[in-house]
Amino acid sequence: MTAIQPARVVAGLRLAARIVAGRAHLSEEQSGQLTRAVDRVLTHRYWGYPIFALVMWLVFQLTFTVGEYPKSLIAWLFEWLSYSVSSLLPAGSVRGLVVDGMIHGAGGVLIFLPNILILLFGISLIEETGYMPRVAFIMEKMMRKLGLHGQSVVPALMGMGCNVPAIIAAQSLGSQRDRIKTILLVPLISCSARLPVYVLFAGALFPKNVAGTVVFLFQFVFGVVAFVVMSIVFKHTLFRGEEEPATVELPRYRRPTLRRVTAHMWHEARHYLKKVAGVVLVFSVILWVLGAFPRNLVQEKEFTRRIDRIEADRWLQHDERALQLQSVRLEQAAARIQYTYIGRLGTFIEPAMRPLGQDWRAAVSLLTGFFAKEIVVSSMAVLYAVSDDSAGEQRALQSEIAAHFTPLSGIAFMMFVLLYTPCLVALVTMVRALPSRRWSVFAVTYQLALAWSAAFVVYQGGLLLGLR
Repeated sequence: MTAIQPARVVAGLRLAARIVAGRAHLSEEQSGQLTRAVDRVLTHRYWGYPIFALVMWLVFQLTFTVGEYPKSLIAWLFEWLSYSVSSLLPAGSVRGLVVDGMIHGAGGVLIFLPNILILLFGISLIEETGYMPRVAFIMEKMMRKLGLHGQSVVPALMGMGCNVPAIIAAQSLGSQRDRIKTILLVPLISCSARLPVYVLFAGALFPKNVAGTVVFLFQFVFGVVAFVVMSIVFKHTLFRGEEEPATVELPRYRRPTLRRVTAHMWHEARHYLKKVAGVVLVFSVILWVLGAFPRNLVQEKEFTRRIDRIEADRWLQHDERALQLQSVRLEQAAARIQYTYIGRLGTFIEPAMRPLGQDWRAAVSLLTGFFAKEIVVSSMAVLYAVSDDSAGEQRALQSEIAAHFTPLSGIAFMMFVLLYTPCLVALVTMVRALPSRRWSVFAVTYQLALAWSAAFVVYQGGLLLGLR
């Protein structure tokens, strides 16, 4: 690699800016000279990496920071729609199906749309300018050691924000082999939705000076380690002998047009919505049914009598009555979910979770986490009969976690949350992106097996070392 000549590079970059602005045009020879001048910077053995990191940071910030504003608006719209429909329909199964099953299911898809549009716009812009092959070029050597294409680093980084756009980004890889392998690996990167689980358990089970480190390890370090380890495993097993030549063609830079970039962005976004929305809606309804039925009418009547007695007790002060009613209703919610199909399923799989130091409540929380990882925390709040709406009640939930988990079993639980299948939207996106049903079944199976095995090693290994 030749040394950078600052004057020539600055001149080249100024000319590039004039071209992008439409104030200059190049001949074939000038175009080649400009490409070589810019490549002296963008593919430099030292400067290429921080420039790439800066570009990805900008795309990442646009995707998950700017995208948060329309995302919040969509969330508000669906909350308003839920409230409006709830006020029109009488309490009962129909309202629950429409509001909790269908409206929230549709919201679970559409709420990611702003992030996906911004991500696809950034990726399309990078591809249109010709920078994407440069990314593959500078990362090729490092990623090939893992059996991946250099461009696979883009979805890997995106996965730290959300696995859904990361899986979509993986679909832009050139070869089917690289697409499959990257899609299989991206869910191992801890997305931001898992963070509340880590914060809850770290705050409940570890001192303040240690809790932050625990959260950092699970949110960033362990996911990357799992990504690297499984990349090497896949390289020497499923994808053995399928290595392609590490040849990356570097085309000349092009002036991107808004029309081409937005057209590509919308085509991919529409493709995502058409493929994912219907499936997610169906699964949302199924999960709602599993979490709502059957109902123990005898048990419900007993709770109703308890509530009526509290409300009829004239000797109770207003605040005390409110606290007792809240306590009974939370207990009712916990008993109700234990009796449902998903609660019974959690009780059924509890024997498989005991070697990991988990009980049926943890099993049910993990089952609800298939829908969205954020629900793990709210499910635990219901199952332990506390609320997670305020800081004081959050401390109450942490107290329950501290009473039912040890630091060792808490780490095992967090390890399972980190490695098992992502949320429903990401799961459906992954299944739809893979080329066959066989790969889809394998993806779900290996992630569950990896999560269970890692949690088992952590918990049982810790017990052998005398830890608790």
